[in-house]
Amino acid sequence: FGYAAKPPHMYRGWTMSWYEHQLFGIKKTPEMEAAPPAEDIHFVRRGGGRPKQWPKYTWKCDIPCIARAMVLCDDTFFVSGPPRIVDQRKSIVNPDDPAVRAAAEQQEAAMAGKRGSILLSIDPKDGSTLARHDFKFAPVWDGLIAAGGRLYQATCDGSVVCLASPE
Repeated sequence: FGYAAKPPHMYRGWTMSWYEHQLFGIKKTPEMEAAPPAEDIHFVRRGGGRPKQWPKYTWKCDIPCIARAMVLCDDTFFVSGPPRIVDQRKSIVNPDDPAVRAAAEQQEAAMAGKRGSILLSIDPKDGSTLARHDFKFAPVWDGLIAAGGRLYQATCDGSVVCLASPE
């Protein structure tokens, strides 16, 4: 599983894919698939040329947060992070728009831990969202672990929060 920039083949013409991210499932030893036709992609690549193939995802999806922490626990994949506020495409196309600037300030506050977090429960087989929980605390990078049927989230304020399903 991973969270990374969308591949450039997601868009026609020039791409902003390095600004847009997605959550994805991929096999440990990925299968490869043919690259799309040259007219469908844009590459910024040293040495020129274009790849003939790239890894095949088992699933991919957009999520409402910026993934800071992920953990796989039995049959559920958990992802935690601050809310995603900025529309990256709008911010690149019109960075001086007052609405874009306001969203950028809110995103900066979210990244600093001042806007809480979103915890997603994801089905690791197909990437579908099983549950969403909003919290007032903000997670630190890679600060989510699973043990004893519970999740433990390290937060930006230095505390550790124990999360368990109601029994």
